Amino acid sequence: MSRSRDPIAAAAVATAAALLASAALPAPQARGATPRPAVGVEVAAGPHTVGDRIELTLSVAVPGDPEARPRFPTWGETWGEAEVVEAGPPQQVEGAGGAAGGTAGGTETLWRQRLVVAAFRPGRVALPAREIAVPLGETVRLSTPADLALEIASVLPAAEEGDDGGSAIPPPRPPAPPRALPLGAPFWWTLAAGLALLAALAWLAAARRRKGAADAGAAAPPLPPLAELDRALTAARAAGSPAEGLAGVSLALRRFLGRTLGFPAPESTTSEVQRQLLARHLPTGLPRRAVDLLRACDLVKFARQTAPEGAVDRWAGAAARIGREVDRHLRPPEPETGAAERREAA
Repeated sequence: MSRSRDPIAAAAVATAAALLASAALPAPQARGATPRPAVGVEVAAGPHTVGDRIELTLSVAVPGDPEARPRFPTWGETWGEAEVVEAGPPQQVEGAGGAAGGTAGGTETLWRQRLVVAAFRPGRVALPAREIAVPLGETVRLSTPADLALEIASVLPAAEEGDDGGSAIPPPRPPAPPRALPLGAPFWWTLAAGLALLAALAWLAAARRRKGAADAGAAAPPLPPLAELDRALTAARAAGSPAEGLAGVSLALRRFLGRTLGFPAPESTTSEVQRQLLARHLPTGLPRRAVDLLRACDLVKFARQTAPEGAVDRWAGAAARIGREVDRHLRPPEPETGAAERREAA
């Protein structure tokens, strides 16, 4: 009876020993599990003072798929209280692949991004955690270290303590009263030269005014509107090109209408000229003929259309006829009976 129980006890002892041994070993990694990427931040060696450009390097080691491109943060103008001066593009580090830590036969790809930041206050400047996403089958979301910070030193010297425990830096002195500066010889020479120049300019301006007044007094009286129109149309016919001649015809007719009807016709558009002519109650058809002539000239001046053959002579003649009709409308001829009676009375 005792011999039959010994094998059962031995088997129980062996099973218990195997269970204890398996519990002491680390659990094997599940088949097909992807190692987690690693994030690192390197800060350029200090010391750093207020306003310094500090270089930081963000690195992401992506295990497994070498095509998995991590999505680095979208940097704005600041990172925490630090100003982002420059943010380079993420770059894959050539030759950085190798066996991934903790994986059997796996590889990892190293990505880096260069940043340049600047802080403008002394002390500890925290750089809050920023998210980095890595597409590995499903998106793995990582973040920069939560306790990342820059130690910024002041550019001012530290205040030393005096014997009484206070600051050894003396307080600023009160402002000094204004001091009178002597006026040297260069000042007087400069003043004299400036006064002489002003006197010469005043004499020159007065001479030009006298000459302009004399020229205005000696100028011939202006021609009557109709005579001025005929002279301007003659000059337009003698122009070197049809375009110049038609421009002269348009300007001559506009000046005539402006002088006789009392509005700034040369500076007005053709539509504005049309409204002025219609408001003056000119003979029927006369405003339309004048406006059609001006618009035909505008097509050559502004639209660069080719002038028809002989257009300058024909359109100058049409402008002269319009001018004579306007002049007769504004100054109708006296009746013959009235003129005879005045001659007899004289």
